[in-house]
Amino acid sequence: MKSRTEIVRGEIREYLKAQKGKKIRQVDLTNYILENSSVATEGIVRGIYNKMLGIGGSYKLIPNVKIVSEDSKSFLYYEESDFNDDSIIGRLKQKNIEFEESLKRAGLWNVSILDLPFEERQPYLEYMDKFGNLRDMFVKK
Repeated sequence: MKSRTEIVRGEIREYLKAQKGKKIRQVDLTNYILENSSVATEGIVRGIYNKMLGIGGSYKLIPNVKIVSEDSKSFLYYEESDFNDDSIIGRLKQKNIEFEESLKRAGLWNVSILDLPFEERQPYLEYMDKFGNLRDMFVKK
C-alpha cells in the first residue's frame, strides 16, 4: 500500500507529464493538487517540495520532475530522461544532478576566479574540470 505522500508525488508527476514540458508555477501546481487530489494536504505538498530542494534532510526527487527558480518564482516541469530512473546509470545521473544543484545553491558553481586567493585558483579550476567531465559522462545537455 502506498503512503499518501507517494500518491501525491505520483499525482504531481502525472500532472506535469500531461503538461508536455511546460513550466508550471509552484503555487498553481499546489492549488491544482489540493483541489484535485483526495489525499493531498498542504503539509504533504510542502514536504514534497522541501525534499525536492533538500530542505530538512536528504533530497528525494520525483523522477523526471525538475524544480527551478526564475525571477524569484519557483516553477516545476516534467522532462523526459535518457535513462531508466531505476538503472545504475540512471541513479548515477540523478546523483550527479543533485550534487550539481547542491554546488549551485551553496554558491560554489559560479565563482569568480579573481576573487579566490591565488593558491585556491588552480585547484578550483581542476576540480570543476574533473566534475564537468564526470557529469558529462551521464548528463548530456
